[in-house]
Amino acid sequence: MSESEKKHNAAQVRLLMVIEILSGNEVKGISLRETTNALNAMGCKTSDSTVLHDLETLESKGWAERLSDDKNKWRLCAKPYQLFMNMNWGLQKARRQVAEVDQNYTRLAN
Repeated sequence: MSESEKKHNAAQVRLLMVIEILSGNEVKGISLRETTNALNAMGCKTSDSTVLHDLETLESKGWAERLSDDKNKWRLCAKPYQLFMNMNWGLQKARRQVAEVDQNYTRLAN
């Protein structure tokens, strides 16, 4: 882990790293071993049992799930997508508000 990551709770940082590793593997999933290897390659020395605990924690909160056809593989599920949709909605709302203010100033300038 980098020096800045050492200032934070290691388990929390590792969970975020697991989410990043799972992203992009929503169709075929990624195995526990592949996830552990990816974490180790990123400098987060950990074990399969710890990563399994992390994946099960994410699963309990709606962030990850086992594939139905291969219980040895994991993927992200609905929660991150819901957050993205909420963020996208918030940005669209902000764009409408900015456009409205811009339109009001343009009208005043004419």
